[in-house]
Amino acid sequence: MENLTEEVERGCGTRVQGGLYVETNLGGKGLPIEDFLVDEPKEIDATFLGVSKIGVTVVKIGDYYHILDWVGDMYYHLPSDFIEEVRLYGMSRRVPKIKDIEKLTNNSKIYLIHSKANLANFKDIRGKESIKCMCGKEEHTLPYSGNCISLLYAQKQLSNANVSTTINKGSYSVKMPSFEYEMIDTNVTQRYGSNPAIFMALPIHNLTVITDKVGDSHLDVIENADNYGLDLKLKDF
Repeated sequence: MENLTEEVERGCGTRVQGGLYVETNLGGKGLPIEDFLVDEPKEIDATFLGVSKIGVTVVKIGDYYHILDWVGDMYYHLPSDFIEEVRLYGMSRRVPKIKDIEKLTNNSKIYLIHSKANLANFKDIRGKESIKCMCGKEEHTLPYSGNCISLLYAQKQLSNANVSTTINKGSYSVKMPSFEYEMIDTNVTQRYGSNPAIFMALPIHNLTVITDKVGDSHLDVIENADNYGLDLKLKDF
């Protein structure tokens, strides 16, 4: 697969020298982002699974190891912020240089979690808006009254959201560091359950370490390349 993960400023900033990252790349023959969304988002018990808002958790599901990664709302105020970033630039998430990362293979996935993916009042939003399911699920069309990941794109314009401007009546623009996207403006404020939810599951294509031009801290990763189950790439800072 052609490596088209973009080097841009992301919601969580730019990549750091010596950092190790898992990537999901874009490709001309790749599947649309909607194929990787968890629709409807799946609520999880983070404490039971040992998932923290800091770092990642490597878990074994069946025969393979996967990553559970909590996307922080400090950098990605809404799950849709992260979805649209991946749509444009591919996925890049920093991981610690620990033994568990060596267990990842080409069969591994990264499950993305967000505290605002677990909509508690989806029925209120559904009752106010006619929203087409972005994943194309016919059963999610009206008069369906259940949850749908597309409802994450229906949010009352809030002052504490990313700076936004009105596009036209009924929608507004959410601005991220390197792009902006459209959000449906409703008169219903989203409310969330006490547990977070998985909203996307992506394949992991490779590991990437960023060259440390000052301290050469990337060299320990390069020297350990044979122990990784994923291809390791080196990128300049």
